[in-house]
Amino acid sequence: MANPSLKKGFFSIATELAQQLAKHNIPGEEMRIIWAVWLKTWAWKKGTRRKDSDWISYSQLEEITNIKRSNCATLVKSLLSKSILLRDGNALKFNQNYDLWVLSKRITPLSKSITPVMQKHNSRVLSKSIHTKENTVKETITKEFPPLKTAEYQDEVNLIFNAFYETINPQIAFARKDSRDAALWLINKYGFENTLKAAKYACLIFAENYAPQIKTPAELKDKWANLVKFKNQQDNGPER
Repeated sequence: MANPSLKKGFFSIATELAQQLAKHNIPGEEMRIIWAVWLKTWAWKKGTRRKDSDWISYSQLEEITNIKRSNCATLVKSLLSKSILLRDGNALKFNQNYDLWVLSKRITPLSKSITPVMQKHNSRVLSKSIHTKENTVKETITKEFPPLKTAEYQDEVNLIFNAFYETINPQIAFARKDSRDAALWLINKYGFENTLKAAKYACLIFAENYAPQIKTPAELKDKWANLVKFKNQQDNGPER
């Protein structure tokens, strides 16, 4: 029968901090990582000494949380990208300055759904891809993705911006023409869904060593090849 007792150890959490945690929807497994960090830092005591940060291996996190080591690594990266956890050299610490947390905010409802827009874009491609003569094929390649208009794709562009805004760049300037043009260019070349996935991946790995630093659509366009190279290395390289 479980019988928790303060005599076996305890640590304190400021009421203001608990109030902030209660207001935000932090995924369950990420919250388990936070508890593990607290146990390795705030709950540690030797005489009058306490820890604010500690070097915590993924194996230790796995032991405390029963979450697989590889998943612990992903969860830590996510919490770092949200500034809920911070790096203190090689150590981890919980960020008590909740004003710096980068957590999900409500997205403005779209005036039109994404799927019909993409279907409409693809239909233009198909209608021009039925010819087989060599000169017609060449013409098709140049016209397959006609220049997109900002007014037509403003919702998709805003969602690309929102991927950065929600996670790593709350100060992103939605009105910057170079970034809006870059988002349009990316949607035009790679499609909306692939562009959005790339933006979210760039945010996820932003705090990782040697990852390309991408915080805007303009940087995503300029560093697309670097992002692809980094992902290939992550997918094919040895586990770190």
